[in-house]
Amino acid sequence: MKNKLFKVFMLGVTLLATGIAFSQNVTINYQTWNPPSPPCDVFNTATNVPATINGTNGTIQHVTLIGDAKYSTTDQSVQLDNNYVSASDIRGTKYRIAYDFKVGYRYIITVTSAALFSSNSPFLRLDLSNNGSSGGTSCAGAQSVNPNLSGNPPAFQYGGLSFQDVQFAFSTPLASAFTTLEVTSIPAQSAGSSNSIRIRKIVIAETVPPPSFTLTPSSATISCGSTIPLTFTATGSNIPNGATVSYNWNLGANNG
Repeated sequence: MKNKLFKVFMLGVTLLATGIAFSQNVTINYQTWNPPSPPCDVFNTATNVPATINGTNGTIQHVTLIGDAKYSTTDQSVQLDNNYVSASDIRGTKYRIAYDFKVGYRYIITVTSAALFSSNSPFLRLDLSNNGSSGGTSCAGAQSVNPNLSGNPPAFQYGGLSFQDVQFAFSTPLASAFTTLEVTSIPAQSAGSSNSIRIRKIVIAETVPPPSFTLTPSSATISCGSTIPLTFTATGSNIPNGATVSYNWNLGANNG
C-alpha cells in the first residue's frame, strides 16, 4: 500500500495566531503647544506635552537631562543650546521623552528642526534608552555632554539655518525594548558659543514586524484509505487585525 506525504504551507495569515500587532504613529508639535511664560528650563520637572497618538489627543512626558531645554517663543520651538569651549570642555543640552519602543519593531523618527550658529553647525543626536533619571538642571546654560557622533543612526549635522525635516531611521528590528528617547544637541569642533538647535516637531512612526507562522506538525505521512483525522495547529505572531486563513495542501509525489 502506498503512503501519502502531506505538507502544509501557509500562504496567508490565520486568526488562530497570537500576539495581534498594531502600528502606532505619534506627533509631538511644539509649535501648537506654545506654553505661556515658559521658564528658563521648560522641562526642569517632568512635563506632559500634548501629542497626537494615532489621531487621538494625548500627552507624552518630557524631562531635561543635561543643560536647559528652553522654549523659544520667537520660533515656537524647543531650544537646545550648545557651546564648544575646548576639546576637553564640550557642552550641550539633552532632554528625554517617555515612549515605549517595542522589541522587533522598526522606527523612523522625523525631527522638524533648525540650527542657529555663527561658524560650524551643531549636531543633533537621537538615542533609544532606558534612562529613568533627570539631570536636576539649574538654568545655567549648556552643560558637559558626550560628544560621540557615531551610532546607528549617527548624529546629524545641519548644513544651514532653515527649518527642515531630519530623519533618523532605526531600520533594524529592535533586539530589546526601550522606554525613552533622548534628544541631544552637540556642538561642532571649534564652533564657539551662541549655538543652538531648535525643534518644532517630532514624529515617531513605527513598523510592525512581519508575520511569523509555525505549523505543528509541519508534515505528516498517512496510509492510503486511512480515515483517522489528523489535526494541524497553526500559531503565529504579529498578525494584522482582521486577518483571514489561506493555505495550500501539497500531497507530495506519487500520491495516486
